[in-house]
Amino acid sequence: MSSQIRLEKATTKTDEGHPRLSFMNTSWYLKNQTGVEISETHEIAPESIVSVDVETDEADNFVCASVYNGVGAVGYWDKIDEYLADILTSCQLIGHNLKSDLHWLRKWGINVTKENLFYDTMIASYCQNSIRESHGLKACATELLGLKWPSYKDIVGIGHGKETLDKQPKETVMNYNCFDTYATFQLYRRFNS
Repeated sequence: MSSQIRLEKATTKTDEGHPRLSFMNTSWYLKNQTGVEISETHEIAPESIVSVDVETDEADNFVCASVYNGVGAVGYWDKIDEYLADILTSCQLIGHNLKSDLHWLRKWGINVTKENLFYDTMIASYCQNSIRESHGLKACATELLGLKWPSYKDIVGIGHGKETLDKQPKETVMNYNCFDTYATFQLYRRFNS
């Protein structure tokens, strides 16, 4: 597994004439780098320990969520449904900066409580090495696990050409979000081994 991912971007124009970036190189995709599948059909037992990650658009609306229990496929949702809410309110949650994910989940009507909070890998990173240069998910996953995938800015761009995740191809968003969830669970394992 290479820790160097070369992102080849094909630039086209949006209807407004702004550059649209699409990733031609899929070597960074979760399955290609780790062998782990992504599934939009999910079977996660209540009270499991799961990692979670959510993504928002510029107006703080729900874009997607993913959940991973450390085995099998990473579960992916592009809309909030009753099953996702049931998982998130019945499982023990691991997150990287979990407070942020919980804020959004509550805003979107999912009644996650403090009893659901299990582990925050960002706090664990700080406790393990308080002088680490960055405690961000991608920095920790690269340093400790050898994993590398595009950043949010790599995917959405910056400035006038910026197109938020809700305007990106589903496959790109799915892999970005699920990779965050997968890496979070692997960091949890690493910090507790």
